[in-house]
Amino acid sequence: MAKSGLIVFDLDDTLLNTSNVYWLARKLFVEKLSEELQINEDKLIEEFEKIDHLQMQKLKHSPYRYTRSMIETYKSVSHNINHQISEETLKAIKDFGRLILKNTPNTIKGAKEILDWSSQNYSIALLTRGENSFQKKKLHKNELYKYFDFIRVVPHKNAEVLKKFIQDIGFDCQDVWVIGDSLKSDINPGIEIGAKCILYGYHHPHYHWIQDHESVALGSFYKVDNLSDIRQILESDSNSSSESRSMT
Repeated sequence: MAKSGLIVFDLDDTLLNTSNVYWLARKLFVEKLSEELQINEDKLIEEFEKIDHLQMQKLKHSPYRYTRSMIETYKSVSHNINHQISEETLKAIKDFGRLILKNTPNTIKGAKEILDWSSQNYSIALLTRGENSFQKKKLHKNELYKYFDFIRVVPHKNAEVLKKFIQDIGFDCQDVWVIGDSLKSDINPGIEIGAKCILYGYHHPHYHWIQDHESVALGSFYKVDNLSDIRQILESDSNSSSESRSMT
């Protein structure tokens, strides 16, 4: 059966529940500092997010960034209240950071089902940000490699990076679907290059990835709150395209 084009999936918080791993590390960190420094947890989170935003500009999506952000937050807050830095606390913070490296995120409900169906009807690609070996370890442990025809790990994503990836693997942008959880790094780049886009409304009950979700859409796109709803959109589009071809 001829395939209908290309789907470019995002990985973190689209197929894998990655934010949960980061949330757990931050939760342990904030609880530790709140007890030691006697500071409200919300204030610590606010300070941490400011510092992590700055670290993001330097370290991008390195899995080691979060540890650096936690250490810098501890030093900054301690300095402000004249608290002496504890080597024991620094060690604990590094242990919290190692959880991100050790704990592989699980697949989001419906991820394998939509990948299985999509791979039978489309060519499937993965474009994900981060460190190459770290991202591929997630794929291996969740047995996701088998679904993808093309995989590329990049330090950042924008329209230029997305377009080059699509052209490198031999597709035209108008024959592509882009599926991800971020307006900034998935949907807007897709809109810019003329692809069709589906935003997955990832939601974590306690964690909001501020750096990636403060953007305004550059055009129209679909949105789903469940990965299982993606199939209906793709099938409807495929049927519409078939009807249009039969009328010409």
